Amino acid sequence: MEEALHAPEILIPAGSAWHFLAPGESPDPDWNQPGSGGGNWELGVAPLGFSRNGEDGERTRIPKEPIATTYYFRKRVNFAEPRRSEDQRRELLLRVRCDDGAVVYLNGQECRRVNMPDGPVDQDTPAAATRFGEGELTWSSFEVDASLLTAG
Repeated sequence: MEEALHAPEILIPAGSAWHFLAPGESPDPDWNQPGSGGGNWELGVAPLGFSRNGEDGERTRIPKEPIATTYYFRKRVNFAEPRRSEDQRRELLLRVRCDDGAVVYLNGQECRRVNMPDGPVDQDTPAAATRFGEGELTWSSFEVDASLLTAG
């Protein structure tokens, strides 16, 4: 008997609401840790961005002023099943669209960088290169270590 294929589980659907920090504000040191909350984070529906008239598909416009090198985003995900048996390997796919770079954390652990330099980063660390035009709209896809998922 042929095993039925299952549709992939989507943890964060397109068009989800995300919290973002206003430009120029610094997050709490534990901003990327599970359970972190509070602060002056705003809420917006993805895609989030800067275009004045939504020409790049943005549904939430983030203020450009004051000009900042780094913008912070976070999303709480409720995940009920952290692991599957060895014969049912869980695969986790990350898709990122960023201008110009991104560092992605999952449960407080860095899991991927997109166009960012190696080493420690902070709110003043620029991307490795500037992206223009289509480069700002291109999705990057990566496999992520699913063991970073935890129940809750």
